[in-house]
This record gives sequence, C-alpha cells and structure tokens, in this order.
Amino acid sequence: MASAQSYTLQGNVKMGTDTTALPGATVVLQQSPGGATGVGKDSTLAGTATDQQGNFRFEGVAPGQYTIKVSYLGFKPYSRSVRVLQPVNMGTILLQEEATALQEIRVIGQVPTGEQKGDTAQFNAAAFKTTRDANAGELVQKMPGIVMQDGKLQAQGEDVQQILVDGKPFFGEDVQTALENLPAEVIAQIQVFDRKATRPNWAVSMTAKGSKPSTLSPGATAALASLAG
Repeated sequence: MASAQSYTLQGNVKMGTDTTALPGATVVLQQSPGGATGVGKDSTLAGTATDQQGNFRFEGVAPGQYTIKVSYLGFKPYSRSVRVLQPVNMGTILLQEEATALQEIRVIGQVPTGEQKGDTAQFNAAAFKTTRDANAGELVQKMPGIVMQDGKLQAQGEDVQQILVDGKPFFGEDVQTALENLPAEVIAQIQVFDRKATRPNWAVSMTAKGSKPSTLSPGATAALASLAG
C-alpha cells in the first residue's frame, strides 16, 4: 500500500556571480527512474517559477528520489538529484551565466520565463520557442508542469477544464478545439491557475497580442470576434 505521507521541497535561486536573487526562474520537479511511482524514466510531476526573492516551494511531495531542474535565460541549466524522506530545504542554488555572447544578452535584455503570483503561475510566451505555424497547444506544453496526457491537457497532474483568452472563455469548455484554433504567435502571456472550490478546477488564461485576423483560422476569428463583442 502506498504511503499517504508527503513533504515540502523548497529552495532559493540566485546568480552565481553576486548572489542576486533570480525571480521568474523555471523550476521543474521530476520523478527519477524507479522513484516513488516506479516509473522507468524521468517524469515531470510539477513546475513553478521563483518569486521576487528567488524562492520556490513544492507541496505534497511523496517520499522518493527526484531530480530538480532550474533554468533561466542567459544562464546554464542546473540539475540536481534529491531524495525526499522528510521536508527538504535545498538552500541556495547558484546559476552560472552562459559564457557565449554575454555582453549581447545584457544589451538586448532577457525575456523572463515567468513568475509566480500567489497561486498563479504566469509565463511570457516570447521566452518559449515554437515553429512559425505552431498552435497554442504546442506552446503551452513547453510550460513547466503542463503536459498532454491521453489527449487531455493537464496542469500539475490535473485536467485543464477551460481555456480563457483575455479573461473570457474560448470555445466554451472544449479545451482541445481552443488550443488547435489559436496560433501561438498571437499569445503574449499565459497564466495557469486552479479555480478550486471543492475539487481541482484548472484553467489556462492567455493574453492576446492584438493579432491580425488573417493569421487566425476561421473558427478562431469568429470566436475572438465574439469575445470582443
């Protein structure tokens, strides 16, 4: 029988050069092969973004072996194995800057991957690379903690119930159709949150850039027109 006991796993992310906090760093929690669930390969369980002080925290982590991966634009990816048998504080994780074209990066400016605002994870679409003709489904799957499982979009292991565009439902509760009919290139920001009442009720909210109708499918054009009206 699986243990119902779970723990917290937390830490802090800073620059390795001057220990400046890195808000908006992407932190992914992965189940290591043969860990608590007995999976045969790394499996992403949850993802988050560091707060303004560079802190991150995962709740409800089952005992087992995990891998923590941290990424931030302009810095080398960080990966560390951690065994959870009690509450774990990983302390300060120092990210090292990429050696290539650092000056150019500083001049141009980096696009933060995202940030955590209370219970809402907010991501900048421009920080995730997609193909020119990619749709919203391909974009959101690049966000930490979001996966497509058996044809259903999931956030933190729970099915996403609705897609919102500029705060309004897009294609009702038909998540798959909404994702297929919205081009990734028209999306500026993505928010992932749980509208929980008595049970998990995850939603993905997207902010549009103000797209040209010619870039949208007929169904998406009509849906966006109805939202504007």
